[in-house]
Amino acid sequence: MKKLNNRISNTPKKVSKLKIMGLAAFLGFSSLLLQNTSCSNSKKSISQETIDSLITYDPNFITALDFSKDYHIVRKNDTLLQNLAKKRDYISKEDLTLDEEILDKTKKYFEDLTLEQIMKATGFSKDFCYRALTNFGNDTLNFEDAQKAMWDYKKKLMKKKSKKEFFSLADKFVKEYNTSTTKKSNLKDFKKTIEKESNYILNNFNFDNFLKNKHKEKQRFIKNFTDKIDGNLILSCSTTELFSMKNPGFNVIFYDKLLQEAGPEFIMKIPAMGDGYLSFGPVQLTSKVIRGNSESTSLNKYLPKKCKVPGSMKYYDKIEEHFQGNILNLLNNSQILSNVLFNNNCLTSFNNLYENLSEQQKSILTAQLLTTCNYGPSRVAKSLSNYVKKVEQGKEKPEDITNKINFKNKNTQNYYNQCLENYLVLENWDK
Repeated sequence: MKKLNNRISNTPKKVSKLKIMGLAAFLGFSSLLLQNTSCSNSKKSISQETIDSLITYDPNFITALDFSKDYHIVRKNDTLLQNLAKKRDYISKEDLTLDEEILDKTKKYFEDLTLEQIMKATGFSKDFCYRALTNFGNDTLNFEDAQKAMWDYKKKLMKKKSKKEFFSLADKFVKEYNTSTTKKSNLKDFKKTIEKESNYILNNFNFDNFLKNKHKEKQRFIKNFTDKIDGNLILSCSTTELFSMKNPGFNVIFYDKLLQEAGPEFIMKIPAMGDGYLSFGPVQLTSKVIRGNSESTSLNKYLPKKCKVPGSMKYYDKIEEHFQGNILNLLNNSQILSNVLFNNNCLTSFNNLYENLSEQQKSILTAQLLTTCNYGPSRVAKSLSNYVKKVEQGKEKPEDITNKINFKNKNTQNYYNQCLENYLVLENWDK
């Protein structure tokens, strides 16, 4: 993506505001994928090479495998694939590095399997059970049934807080989705879509007017954050929102498989099942922030008419619109973060700290803060302010900011930790 300096004279730009519990969304989704209906996926045989590599890697695990059916892997006990899918200790949060051998093995062992095979092999179909969705039968994958079950549950959550017209949108989503006709994709092409649609908004956004009356330190903050927006950053936000598997490499594989088998349309229609608002999609945008002339969509005034994003979630029926709306959400969150830090007398100190980080640290921290803003940018800014003050007092090191910020809210803390891991995997994915 082009840097902000290429878009405006000398003003800054920003990222940030996903606001939902997408983690809960996908927890529900995954348990629903396995339904007692005919499977729409093609069933792939497990390659001999994969079997051989498993045996070579650890022959003790092969006793737990049963290849009695060419598309089934039955796990009687813990197995290599189960352990590998949950593996997390190959990432160093302190050094911001990962064990490339483990990442390569994760990719190698799962790349020849279908999503159905992966879920059965790892046992994650059971782990993904969520609330009322825990008792669904599981035999074969059926994305249509999964979509309906997710939205049926979501509608129960929306009864008190959402307009009745949103219910018809949910029904429309379910009715229109068809696995056999929807367009499929993969992570590489999906990333291109993300960058194309994000750049469309960023390159047409009037940053000069947006930043004109802001304090110079707020401009500095927004510029620093906005310059770090790229495909990896947004994908790490999306992956953190949608997936909760232990191994971040497995998260990315699962995302890729879902795009290949269910398509971007399915991703676009995954509801957030942790709130009662109309909230769904790859970054779990919500009607709390997409609200006409207020909240994130208030920034539409800085876009030309042809580029304005929809002001209501009921109009977000294309994947492109979600990534366009996401940019306004990120910009609004960055604006809120800068305001709170400024009011806490920490903004200049944070800007100085940020600009002395490595480029990798800047990217990761930007992704972390913008992702955690889903649980409230003011809350995130408060924890960030506390850390900056500890650095000033000599109680913390500036370079530890990507792994030592403490959040009172458990979900916010989890997002902060998981986003770092997901970003490191995506950063190394194509190497």
